[in-house]
Formats: sequence, structure tokens, C-alpha cells
Amino acid sequence: MPYLDEHLASMGFVVIAADHEDNWSTLFGPKPWQVEFQRPNEVTREIDYAVNLTAAGGPLTWLIDTDQVGVFGWSGGGETALVIGGARLDLDNFRAWCDANKADGQFPDTDCVDILDHEAELAALAGLKETPKGLWPDWSDPRVDAVIGLAAGGVAEGGLLSTASLQRVHVPTLLLIGSGDTAVGPTYRSFQPYQKLAAERKAEVVFANAEHMLFFVPCKDAPAVVTLGFPMFCSDPVWDMDRAHDLVNHFVTAFLLAELKGDAEAAKALAPENVAFPRIQYETTEFGK
Repeated sequence: MPYLDEHLASMGFVVIAADHEDNWSTLFGPKPWQVEFQRPNEVTREIDYAVNLTAAGGPLTWLIDTDQVGVFGWSGGGETALVIGGARLDLDNFRAWCDANKADGQFPDTDCVDILDHEAELAALAGLKETPKGLWPDWSDPRVDAVIGLAAGGVAEGGLLSTASLQRVHVPTLLLIGSGDTAVGPTYRSFQPYQKLAAERKAEVVFANAEHMLFFVPCKDAPAVVTLGFPMFCSDPVWDMDRAHDLVNHFVTAFLLAELKGDAEAAKALAPENVAFPRIQYETTEFGK
């Protein structure tokens, strides 16, 4: 999401974009089974890197405020943001769904096979001596003050992030989703993660009829995607991408300004009476009070 990265940078934020080891590996093949279990650690490693950059004698000495940290991500990245904000992986919940939805004795999707066939390896990857029962360990980073999930994956009755998982998220949280999302939308809408978050300060932005790829770059900025024959990956069937991204920039920037910088005007912009954009459904608990 370079449009969002660059906009936040223009507003005075230091932005570090994750180059995950498995990045894009899921586009044309099975998802690596390590994904949900190694990405939170990669985010913590990036925060450590920022601390080193701004330490005395570093290349950006005193230029980064590492006491005020926000993490945002789209799709699987949204799931990672929630985990780094306190959500704990729930393999018991996930396993029960996989078992209940077997067909002819076979698990229903790749995730079930990839993850449940590698539980011991995943526990070892997490530095655990044995596979946990119930919720997995807390992989949150205490330096994280706010999280944003854009069309976040994994939130479902049978997902890796269950109700019990989201009850561990206490940092301010912003969720954005398209109501027409056919990738994570069906489970998101039935699960209602916004309602289950424990965070006292939270908000949700719903783009009417928008699809999952709304948060990706527009085709004019990703011509190679079009050349490969996938224009549906960089466009939306309903929304003008530039208009949608202006709104994404608006909500995310206001949220981070309010939470990380204590900007009263930004917080005011998130009050329900000040959110009156066509085809936007908005809900919040604290802003505007």
C-alpha cells in the first residue's frame, strides 16, 4: 500500500514497510504453514531495527519516536497487526472447525492441512517445548500503541483468531473492510470482529459493496499486474480506487494522529457526526465523546 505509506510519511510519521520472508508466496500456490506464526516476530524485529536506527550513534539518531508505535496491515497483514496488538492464535478453535467441516474424511481447505499437519514444527518455531492447549502465547509487543486491520483475515468462528483471541486486544484499534469482500468478507461479516474486540477505543469503517482488492494499488500504478492478465487485482467493481484510497488515507491518518500524537483535531474528525461520506458506514466507541 505505497499510497498509504507515502501519505503517512508526508504527515511526519516514520514508516517501515515489512518485506516478509513469505511475501506474495501465496498468490499462485499453497500458503506456507509458517506465515501466521513468524510474521508477528518479523514486525517486532522491525521495531527493534527502528530503535537501533534512532539510538545514539545510529544513522537516524533521535529522529524516530519509538515510544509511539502503530502497526497496520491488509488481509493477512491485518491479522498480523491484530496479533502484535494482543490477539492470540487459537488452534483449538481452528482445529474444531476443520474437523467439523471434513468431507469424506478430508480437511476442507489448504490452511487446515498446512497448519494442522505442522503443529509440532510451529511450536518449535515459536520456541515452545510442546504444542500449547488453548490459546497460544502472547506475541504482542508492548511498544505498540495502536493497530489497524484493513480487510483483516483470520477473524472467524473457525479462524485462528477467535472471540477469545480478540478479547486480548486492548490497544486502540481501527478496522476497515468492504461490505462486498468475497475473500475474507463472508467470515468477517458473520463473526463481527469489531464487536468482539476488548479495546475500549475502537472504530470500524465499511466501504459499501467494495471488494477485497480495494486496498491494493490502482492499476495505473501496477501496470505489470495488468500485463499479467489480472486487472481485477488492482481495481474494484464499484469504487474509484483513488477516491477509496483518499478515504483510507483520511481515516488511518486521523486515527494515528489521534492515538500516537494526541492530536485533538484528528480525534474530532473521527467523531460520528463528522464522518458523513457517501457509501461509508462508520461506528466507533470513544471518538467524539
